[in-house]
Amino acid sequence: MKKSTRWKCCLNLLLFTVLFPSPCSSDSDQKINLFDEDDSRSRLVMLDGNMYFHAGQQKNISFVAGIGGSIYFGEKNLNLLPELAEFETVKGEVDKNKDRIHQLVKTADLFKQQIKLKSDDVASLNRKVS
Repeated sequence: MKKSTRWKCCLNLLLFTVLFPSPCSSDSDQKINLFDEDDSRSRLVMLDGNMYFHAGQQKNISFVAGIGGSIYFGEKNLNLLPELAEFETVKGEVDKNKDRIHQLVKTADLFKQQIKLKSDDVASLNRKVS
């Protein structure tokens, strides 16, 4: 086979592959039914670089890390979730208390203004009496 014919064959094959993709390839828009929801058996399927977990009917999926190990979801250490939830609860309480303190400061400022007005009224009355 001549060199130019070989290049033409390769080019034709490449064009054919690009223009007519395989019907077997998975589409991200196409939903693939991997599991029967009523199946009691668990499954782990890897398809096109994706991992699908199916725990089966009335089953759980558990990840257990050994001593000193962690389980990550993206950049998040799942072992820290309980501490994070507690932190969010405490943060919520701090925010509520902060709002209450701001309200108390506003009320105290209002009382100061009222006391100043009353003391000015008393001073004015004292001047009139004198």
